[in-house]
Amino acid sequence: MRKSTIWFALVVAVAAGAAALTVRVPAAATDVLLTGTITSSAGEKMEGVTVSARAEGQTFTTSVYTDDQGNFYFPPLPEGKYKVYAQAVGFDAGRAEMNLAGRGKKQDFQLKPTQNVTKQLSGDQWIAALPADTLSPETTEGREGFVHPMTIRGTAEETTITFIARDHDDAKLDAHVELLRRLASDVVAREPRARVSVDIEFQYPNMREAIDSHPRVVEAAVEAYRAVGVEPVFEPIRGGTDGSRLSAEGLPTPNLFTGGQDYHSLTEWASVQDMAAAAAMVVELIRIWAGPER
Repeated sequence: MRKSTIWFALVVAVAAGAAALTVRVPAAATDVLLTGTITSSAGEKMEGVTVSARAEGQTFTTSVYTDDQGNFYFPPLPEGKYKVYAQAVGFDAGRAEMNLAGRGKKQDFQLKPTQNVTKQLSGDQWIAALPADTLSPETTEGREGFVHPMTIRGTAEETTITFIARDHDDAKLDAHVELLRRLASDVVAREPRARVSVDIEFQYPNMREAIDSHPRVVEAAVEAYRAVGVEPVFEPIRGGTDGSRLSAEGLPTPNLFTGGQDYHSLTEWASVQDMAAAAAMVVELIRIWAGPER
């Protein structure tokens, strides 16, 4: 059975929220000053890079930023084993493990341009990473499929992004879903503390297969339209109707014009004349089906 539309829900949950707190504490005798310089692989000094340090066994991280010379300076840190990493959008993260002891420790990083920037994107950037020129509703038409983010809801602990993926072609629909799965996996690759769950819900099939198996259904509709002076126009509907589900259940139900325009929009409207023509067509359609089989 041909597929048409799939709901896709991406849930990203981070184990804990974050809070900003500034506290001035005198340095202990065993505190260590951690400093360093960040440069690109081309040797350029990098400003605004986030450098973070987390002590082994601790659940909090201390972060600072590099200055215009690429230098960073941590406040005094207690001695111990630390994981230190430097992050900048467009570059692979620099990572190091070290034992802080003595009065000072220097750790430099040289960052290389990343090969997959989607792993570094925030929620809004992640949405923007979707193909904007080929796969969005506004850039496709007719029988072309698309992926559309419907809603984004979030709290400090969890964000849910709901998509719909549509296509008249089953293989292409599967490819759309795989694209979203891949982007979801990139979130975990970027932030191991994040938990990502992907739920896929099948909405409705393409009615084409059921309709093609019963051509008389469309032939009768065309005959009824012409009997009331309306020349039918065939256009693909880029959405689902009750007819999709009814057709899948064995009752071929093509979409027939009822006089409405701009469905599901703020300017949805119906023409009295067109509604009257649609009603007359239904009466004629009943007459055709009640008559002798042809």
